[in-house]
Amino acid sequence: MFGIDGTRKGWIVANYRDQVLNIKFIDQVSELDIKRALIDMPIGLPEQEIRESDKKARKILSPYRHYSIFNTPIRKAVYAEDYEQACRIQEEKTGKRISKQTWNIVPKIREVDQFLSQNKLIKLHESHPEIIFKQLGGNKVIKPSKHTKKGLKKRIQTITKNTILKEKEIQKAIRKTQGKKDDIIDAIVLSIAGKYELTSIGKGKDQKKQQKRHKNTKKTNK
Repeated sequence: MFGIDGTRKGWIVANYRDQVLNIKFIDQVSELDIKRALIDMPIGLPEQEIRESDKKARKILSPYRHYSIFNTPIRKAVYAEDYEQACRIQEEKTGKRISKQTWNIVPKIREVDQFLSQNKLIKLHESHPEIIFKQLGGNKVIKPSKHTKKGLKKRIQTITKNTILKEKEIQKAIRKTQGKKDDIIDAIVLSIAGKYELTSIGKGKDQKKQQKRHKNTKKTNK
């Protein structure tokens, strides 16, 4: 399984297979040459409300890491021309504006959305590293932020406890890869998660809407 996490300038792609870790940096998601992966990016944009999966994810990570889950902007807001227009659209439909932090990754959300609409055979599954870390850590949330030395160390330790990888190997991979340490760690844990049985927290309304839109897109492209 491949694990993918976005960075400011591109994407980190990790692959933990046959107990060997490979990591690379790509500029655009369209450079992917894979069949299936977990990606830390919203998939299945809502049309007019806050996604149930976002609410469920926050509940899973509460009370320590819930703030790492943001409300996915509705589709029209993602394709807005600027931040203020996106906020007006989002507030009109959901009653809430888009945070600056969320707006900063909107280009990535848009990039993935467009990529999937043009590549039907590639299966990208939305996932969240903090939820994976919780599951791998005995159902306990890692309290320190991933932006701190202590937080990074705890996440690396969780990875080493669930694989044959050594901390030195992970640190070496980080040094050789373009991107921030926490983004690389996130991509690695998503890749590792692929060897476990995965369940969806987005089943139901969100999933049905996404499937319906995919069907409509296929009909349009014929």
